[in-house]
Amino acid sequence: MSTLLRLIVMFAGQSVQRAGRRAARATALFVVAIVFLAIGITAFSLAGFLLLARVIDPVLAALLVGSLFCLAGAVLLLVVRAQTNPRRRLLGTFEQQRAEQDLTALLGAAGPKVVLLPLVLALLGGYLLASRKK
Repeated sequence: MSTLLRLIVMFAGQSVQRAGRRAARATALFVVAIVFLAIGITAFSLAGFLLLARVIDPVLAALLVGSLFCLAGAVLLLVVRAQTNPRRRLLGTFEQQRAEQDLTALLGAAGPKVVLLPLVLALLGGYLLASRKK
């Protein structure tokens, strides 16, 4: 009986070691992917800044590029918060459906103009207020 127990413990230990190695390998690849993604995003933001700096004031171009990245980060944080919010998991399906229906009705009544209008106005204002380079 004790021999069988030792064999089970030995096989379980080997299984845990293999799973740990797989998890470590996946984590290392994930970290490398994040590093390459950060380098790529930096290159794209630099290219966007240089392109905008030729058309508008460099300070305004930096503000626009930074604002876009802050907006994207805020949206991603809201998505993560919505997925990990424990209160969201406690709500019943009826309450979730009701909230989704209310949001859909609100956006349907307002139309897509309400969502795009502030962005278009900000870009237009930045373009009009920027000094032209000679």
